[in-house]
Amino acid sequence: MNHDTPHRMNTTAEPENNTSPHRLRFALLGLLFVLFASSTWIVTAQHELGATFDEPFYTAKGLTHWRTGSYRELMRAGTMPLPVDVQTLPLYLWERERGSAWDARDDLPQLLPIARKMNLIFWWLLLVNTFRFALLLGGPRCACLAVGLLGFEPNFLAHACLATTDIAIAAAVMTAAFQFLKHRESAWFRRVGVPGFWYGIALLCKASALLFVPLLLIVLGYLHVQRRTLLRDLVTIGFIGFGVMFLYVNTDAKPEPSFIKWANGLPDGPSVEYVRTIARELCIFPNAGEGLVQQIKHNMRGHGCFVLGEWHPRAVWYYFPIIFSQKLSEPLLLLLALAVWKRENLRHPLAVASFVLLVFSLTCRVQIGIRLMLPTVCVFILFAAYAARTWPKLGAAAVLAMMTIATLNWPDGLQYQNRLWGSSETAREHFTDSNYDWGQGLPQLKQWMHATNEAELHVWYYGGDPAILKPPFRWVAIQHEPEPSIEALKQRVGTGTLAVSDSFFTGCPDRRPATLAIVQWLRAQKPAARVNTFTLYRFR
Repeated sequence: MNHDTPHRMNTTAEPENNTSPHRLRFALLGLLFVLFASSTWIVTAQHELGATFDEPFYTAKGLTHWRTGSYRELMRAGTMPLPVDVQTLPLYLWERERGSAWDARDDLPQLLPIARKMNLIFWWLLLVNTFRFALLLGGPRCACLAVGLLGFEPNFLAHACLATTDIAIAAAVMTAAFQFLKHRESAWFRRVGVPGFWYGIALLCKASALLFVPLLLIVLGYLHVQRRTLLRDLVTIGFIGFGVMFLYVNTDAKPEPSFIKWANGLPDGPSVEYVRTIARELCIFPNAGEGLVQQIKHNMRGHGCFVLGEWHPRAVWYYFPIIFSQKLSEPLLLLLALAVWKRENLRHPLAVASFVLLVFSLTCRVQIGIRLMLPTVCVFILFAAYAARTWPKLGAAAVLAMMTIATLNWPDGLQYQNRLWGSSETAREHFTDSNYDWGQGLPQLKQWMHATNEAELHVWYYGGDPAILKPPFRWVAIQHEPEPSIEALKQRVGTGTLAVSDSFFTGCPDRRPATLAIVQWLRAQKPAARVNTFTLYRFR
């Protein structure tokens, strides 16, 4: 193996500095086209989707932070604050301009479209740095393929529409990995300082960056020739990243009650009073650490999941591999299969990184959607694009197919399922939560009511959209009743119509036998209609 090359393996088929100007200009035009086309898809789709489960919480707590400076409620929920801050900053500035506070529940229809558009910042960051990453590794053709595959991937488009944190973490992880690989031969600031800063940004986007970034950097660094300083660099990058995170989340500093209690319980002595004074005066801000700990605890506990048409009370190791096979598009799966089939590709760092992250997914016990693995999908796409750069016609056909799939799945990419697993009509039998029904379907339900002149509709709803609390909907929260029953449901609905969220039919979060009996009874009835993520029944 030639150790005189910049990398231990040939990761620069067409190095960024030596690319043809003509090819580079063509690649940049491709990037601009994908930025424009995908952003148009996203902005037009945003107005068709209701609030998902998490968005009302993020909007409310983001405004709380801008008003009070406190991250306490976000940290208690294990939500890192940077995406929430970015998405709610214009809302707070508008609030200051208008002179009165927003009601995060009643005013959500006005607030959410603006918060969602701010997520485009992270989307653009993801596309640009994926392009640069692919350009560094495989030249202009690889960069065009990577940004095309990513920019029209239905799962990415779906989450780019929402004011959530999943696109932000993917963007930050890709940026940190790109900066690390690009500057492995540079001076300390670029080699360590810049990746460390982006590691901190990734941590501020989502707690899962705690492992995503180190795993990628270890693989990319180990496969690099100049790795004498690798361990020291990685440790320093980690310290810088945590420093950035704690400096950003440094609010709510106050004395720690448990420390004060411990100090007051010490026996009297000449030095004890000093300890008590320190305990009373020492202000600490464990917020960022609290957010990480909450997510670590969440992953250790895990929870039930729905996969292969079956509910499991605990996480299962094969959840994410199955979800990848169901939710990733056919063109991407085909390119990945061909990339693996061509053996020389398996020695590439992207192949190793893809394998490592796939193995990592087997250990993740929070199994509520492919969105939690978007950084892994980014690496899959980079690997597929790198392999397909030698098959230009096939790569171009794959991107065109992705564009077609994206168009056909506008505006609700959350419901996407590839044809290998059946039609879109069967998707609701395979998915739950953010993989299909994340509470986004109320606008279509209201449109159906207007079209059929329904004055009122009872809804058994899974989601967080506050619109469910207002007419023309009547929320039937069966899962919150102490003793749910079929008879009680009939009394609530009377002679009206009941719309049931699909997530209750598949991964019903209430696993009590009485609730599941209601679900089974409803499934045995003849539906009156299907509207987006709802099945409707007429009670007569």
